[in-house]
Amino acid sequence: MLKLKKTFSWGSMTAIALLLIPAVTWACPVTKPDLQLVKTGPSSVVPGSTAVFSIVVSNVGSTNVSNVTVKDFAPTGFVFNAASSSPECTASGSTVICTGFSLAKNDIKQLSVAFDIPATLACTGQTLVNRAIITLPATDSTPFNNQQQFAFQCGQPQPSATPTPTPEDKDEDKGEASLAISKDPDHSKTRPEHTFKYLITVWNDGNQDLHDVKVTDSLPDAVTPIEASNGGSISGNTVTWPNLALDSGEKKTMTITVKVKTNAKDQTLVNSVTAKSDDHDIEASDTDNDIKIERGADKVTPVAITPRQPQPVPVSAQAGLGLGAFSTLALSLGGFGAYRARKHWQ
Repeated sequence: MLKLKKTFSWGSMTAIALLLIPAVTWACPVTKPDLQLVKTGPSSVVPGSTAVFSIVVSNVGSTNVSNVTVKDFAPTGFVFNAASSSPECTASGSTVICTGFSLAKNDIKQLSVAFDIPATLACTGQTLVNRAIITLPATDSTPFNNQQQFAFQCGQPQPSATPTPTPEDKDEDKGEASLAISKDPDHSKTRPEHTFKYLITVWNDGNQDLHDVKVTDSLPDAVTPIEASNGGSISGNTVTWPNLALDSGEKKTMTITVKVKTNAKDQTLVNSVTAKSDDHDIEASDTDNDIKIERGADKVTPVAITPRQPQPVPVSAQAGLGLGAFSTLALSLGGFGAYRARKHWQ
């Protein structure tokens, strides 16, 4: 009689056990970009002048972002001024498109968009609006802070003076020469080995064109300059922009990227910048003390750069006179409501 013998093996038991375990699907989280836009500009403009607006794009997300595109919509009648705008910006009809730049996480991009205001533009007494929006990338995780509107007033243009020049004061018929300058950091707190930026804005607030403006920034010893925009020259802790040309009413913006030294002590960073024209014997200056070094801080908070507009220094003032400052008005309008600042860490 034939007998059958049952045999089992651990291998067969393992195979059966695996067949009984339900399948599990693993999903990796998708990281979306998170950009933020802040727009500022002059509180008022007049026909016949040039208005320069500032757009600051910040990457507050956890991933690098490439091919960022910003669109700025010009107020009716304004004409794009390419020479006074950032090189990334070009005009397409009444829309200015700034593109072709990337942002590492926690990095910022400062853009300037300038418009000529025709002398014949009838806008006196009106409230005008300039709007900017981030259009790419389109997958931003918090799109509510990707655009901002800036409101400003259109004032009455000053009447042109027609004095009779004399041989000894033939240059005085052009009016008074004047300069103004401001400087602001993009952080309120920093730490050793941290990198941040200063924004410098210089104005020709007078009635004469200037062709020899020299801007000099003396950085504190606790930081090391890394890069200066607009062709700035770095020598030690001094950054210089020589022979800037500023037409009447024109302004220029520059940035300096600095790194806090490893051995820097807790302190308030005091930084002075000057703008000077030897041809017209005028000088303007500003001192910033809005950022502090805290060695124990493991995180620092960036802030939106809002340039302060100091009072102009006329030709009759003494060189080196300190400047006061007043805040630039910025309004967030439209369906997104008031702009809400967002803290983020780096």
